[in-house]
Amino acid sequence: MNERETEQISDAWSLEEIAALPPGPQREAACALRRTTMTEQERQTFDVVLHENDALRHDTIAEVALPVGVLDRLREIPDAAPRLGLFRRLMKEPLGWKQVAALLVVSVGLWWVYGIATAPFVPRPLDAATAQSITRLAMAHQQSGPTLEYRNSDRDKVLEAINLHKMPFAVMIPDPGHGYELVGEGTCKLGDVAAVFTQWKGDGTELTLYQFDGRPLGAPLQFIPAEGPTDTQHSVTIWSGVPGPCTWVVVINAPGKGNPFQYGTGTAAP
Repeated sequence: MNERETEQISDAWSLEEIAALPPGPQREAACALRRTTMTEQERQTFDVVLHENDALRHDTIAEVALPVGVLDRLREIPDAAPRLGLFRRLMKEPLGWKQVAALLVVSVGLWWVYGIATAPFVPRPLDAATAQSITRLAMAHQQSGPTLEYRNSDRDKVLEAINLHKMPFAVMIPDPGHGYELVGEGTCKLGDVAAVFTQWKGDGTELTLYQFDGRPLGAPLQFIPAEGPTDTQHSVTIWSGVPGPCTWVVVINAPGKGNPFQYGTGTAAP
C-alpha cells in the first residue's frame, strides 16, 4: 500500500468504517495505522470489537439459506442469456421469454443478497431450554462453594491473575458500579465448557459472575438478555456480547435482584 493510500486511510476512515472492512491486507494496514494513535486499553477494546464483528459476519453468512431452486435457476442463466451484449441485443431484436426470465432471476437474486448484506443485525431471544441449561450449570457451581484461585480486591491484580489462565477468549472484568467489592477469581467448567468467574460482595449479598463461550451450550454470539429460572433464594441473569464476545451469567444470592453489571463496559486482561 503506497503513501498516498496510507494517508487516505488515516485521514478519512473512522474506526467503524475500518471494522466494516472484510479481513485482509487493506484492513490490517488500516488497523496498524489506527493502533499507533490508541492507548493500550483502546487497542484491546478495538481488537475485541473486530473479533466479535468477524464472528458475527461468519455466523450470519453461515446461517443464511438460499431459497429453494435459486441455485438451479442461476446455473441455467448462461444457456438462456443472449450471446451478444445486453444493449446490442435489445437494439437488434426483442428478448425472448427465457432471456427475460433469466434477467428477472438475476435481478431478484441480487436484490435478495443486497438485502441480507445490508440488513441490521437484530439479536434473537435466548431460547428457554438453553437459558434453563446454562442457569442450572451456573447455579450448581455457585452452590458448590467454589474455591477462589486468587483473592484480592484490586482489579488490576485480579486481571493479571486471570490472564495467566490463557482462556480461549478475551477475559474481562465488567464494572458492577458502586456498592460491590471484588473478592477474587477462579476457573471452572460449566458442563464441558471452560469458564472464568469472579466473586463480589455488596448490597447486603454476594454474587458470582461467569464468562465463557456459550456456543457449545447452544447460546448464539448475541442474544437478548434473559432472566434464568431460579429458586426462591437466587437471581440469575444471562447476557452476551458486552463487554466481550462471550456469554455472561451472574448468580446473586438474593431473590428479585437486578443485574448490577447492566451489560456495561469492563476492563480487559492485557
